[in-house]
Amino acid sequence: MSSSANLVANLTETELYVNVKNMIKNSLIPTVITILIYLLLSINLNISMVNKNIVKDISKEFILTPYLLLPAIIIIILSLFKVDVKKSISVSIIAAIFLDVFVQNRNIVETLKYMIFGFKIDNNNLVAQIIKGGGILSMLKVSMIVFLSSAYSGIFEETKMLQK
Repeated sequence: MSSSANLVANLTETELYVNVKNMIKNSLIPTVITILIYLLLSINLNISMVNKNIVKDISKEFILTPYLLLPAIIIIILSLFKVDVKKSISVSIIAAIFLDVFVQNRNIVETLKYMIFGFKIDNNNLVAQIIKGGGILSMLKVSMIVFLSSAYSGIFEETKMLQK
């Protein structure tokens, strides 16, 4: 569901799901090797730094329920059915908004504020340090880079500047 995969498919005029299959095939061996390296390192180093209060701190800030997995499940299921990426993400976002309003008991204005400006917890516990940021505004810089790159690509292609 990566937007970069969608961008590559559009720029190269290839099928998105064929590209994703190829990405999965090409990433399988490096993923397995990385998992094995981390496994070997963790067995040999035996690091046991665990904060047992983290789940308790998270449950103070959020209402934890399996329903919160719904947006991710929607993305996975709609991807398997090859539903258009924009539609899949839109349905997932709508589900997440409903969950925030009706499960987390936030009002719609607060939810929209988090979507635009990002989420921040006001206290200084470990959860506040881990769960912060996001929002549409945090993506402006990346969006501008993609926009300009696409514009340059179109200009170079149409003017044939990079052809021999």
